[in-house]
Amino acid sequence: MNLEELLATMSKEQIPKLQKSTQPPKPISPPPKRLSPLVWEDPQTHLIWQRDHKAVKNNWESAFAYARQLSYDKYAGFEDWRVPTLEELQTLLTTEANTNAQKKKIYIKKELIDSVNYESSGYWSATHSDDDNAYYVYFKTGKTQSYSIDFSYFTRCVRG
Repeated sequence: MNLEELLATMSKEQIPKLQKSTQPPKPISPPPKRLSPLVWEDPQTHLIWQRDHKAVKNNWESAFAYARQLSYDKYAGFEDWRVPTLEELQTLLTTEANTNAQKKKIYIKKELIDSVNYESSGYWSATHSDDDNAYYVYFKTGKTQSYSIDFSYFTRCVRG
């Protein structure tokens, strides 16, 4: 049915309503922002995680320098990268192990499983346990431990 046929079926009272709307047009919603493949947003916490981690282990203080460098470089388009707290890092742990591409079992959410270094899967948190120690999460076993801040672990940064 074209417009002329539609108008012919309408009463004179209906035609002005069709032509004059008192409602403003609805704005078109912008498409959702697509994240870079370099990051992953956890749908449960809405934290945005660095998908790829620093391939080199570093001590605790160097982990913070690494986060600052990611922010400076605007990694994945963001300038607010940081070392996650222990609580945030623990949100990546799973109660049952998942299997990575090398058939190794790791206690991390499936979306990040292939970005974990299996042989040494300890990752720093920003949380101190005392003056000389900080917590890290060991995804190979699913455990949280505290160790000297001078020791070297990986860093996976977060934002949000």
